[in-house]
Amino acid sequence: MRTLAILIYLILVVIYSCIMIVVDKVITFKPETVYAHLRKVAKTIDKLAGNNYTLVGEENIPDEAVLIVSNHEGFFDPVSTVDIFESPVALIGKIELKKIPTLAYWISKFGSEFIDRDDMKQSIRVIISATKTLKAGTNVLIYPEGTRNIEDEEFKAGSFKIAQNAKAPILPITVRNTSDIFEKNSLLQVKKAKPTITIHKPISYEQYSQNDLVTVAAEVQQIVNSK
Repeated sequence: MRTLAILIYLILVVIYSCIMIVVDKVITFKPETVYAHLRKVAKTIDKLAGNNYTLVGEENIPDEAVLIVSNHEGFFDPVSTVDIFESPVALIGKIELKKIPTLAYWISKFGSEFIDRDDMKQSIRVIISATKTLKAGTNVLIYPEGTRNIEDEEFKAGSFKIAQNAKAPILPITVRNTSDIFEKNSLLQVKKAKPTITIHKPISYEQYSQNDLVTVAAEVQQIVNSK
């Protein structure tokens, strides 16, 4: 029933989003307004899924814009992150996400980008654009593993160039058991789970600026994997 309820809700969201795209062409919604509505969608999805999150370290979220770096267990990871952060979070997602109806249109409103890791020139353009978004004061979320992995995979150093170029703090996040919601289940079922999200202390630009990006990636991954 959870799976069916979420599916029906998402269909309704897509229909509503299509209508609002037409409205947006006329009056142009502010990025903050779009993000606020997206948070409501994320919270509703979490509620329908029956997710009972344990959130640790919420006090570590700084007032300034940060590069949010997280491991990536499951489909619900971005949903949970949007649920947590009140200020807009621009997602750096894989290019395949552009195929999801209306999603690309709306999340691009607050700086989200879609990266094709097989296209070096396109990846560089995304990094440059994401750097501008971060400099302008919007949080940027990236998964340095590159894809969903239940087991921890090596963080790609290039992901951290966004923070380095913007001279911005890095905020490590650890998600655990989010794959219990969907990925580990048979027949594409959504099941009730108890994920844990740990927000670590931010790493200031001064703390990592003297290190090469490979070292930065390794150090951040060590923090993320510590929980």
